[in-house]
Amino acid sequence: MSAFVAAIGRILIALLFIVSGANKLMAPATAAAGFAQTGMSQSLVVPVAIFELVAGICLAIGIVTGISATALAVFTAMTILLVHNQFSDPTQVPVILSHVALVGGLLMVIAHKLSLWQYDRMRLSRERDRARLDSETARHDAELRAARAESRADIAERQSAQPVVVTEPVEAHTKVVTAPAPAGMAVPVDSLTYEDPRPRRWYQVW
Repeated sequence: MSAFVAAIGRILIALLFIVSGANKLMAPATAAAGFAQTGMSQSLVVPVAIFELVAGICLAIGIVTGISATALAVFTAMTILLVHNQFSDPTQVPVILSHVALVGGLLMVIAHKLSLWQYDRMRLSRERDRARLDSETARHDAELRAARAESRADIAERQSAQPVVVTEPVEAHTKVVTAPAPAGMAVPVDSLTYEDPRPRRWYQVW
């Protein structure tokens, strides 16, 4: 609720400067006469009008709210010192107090610059969302890299493991004889290797 009220107040304050700047641009002769009465140069009418109009629009929309409100507060304070500086004149006291109140309102805008209906607030919200998304993406990438590294380490550990070879002792007198396959075998083979337990003599040929 407070943000809603602050937004309404910001727009109403900005409306004052927008209307003032537009009136100066639409009736520059009248504004120049008023500047001449206060001893100010008439050439300042257009720059002042453009400043009030642009700063007021920025304040109403909420673009660079802090800068706009600060610039308008300084401008209003300078107006009090340079134009409405007849503090002893009772007719000028209400005008001076209204400008002082306007400065106070602009200071409140600076304090509540992140209110509703404001471009700066939406921009900051998008930046926070983008930062949160980048953080989540970076964390996900880190977890993925860690999982891949763990998988590669597991594969390397498996590949480096040497198989255990069990050798059985071979009897000293065991002989291996290679002979043609006996006739009548169902599956023909080129040779048959088997162990011959009989002692072999020098005259035996098999």
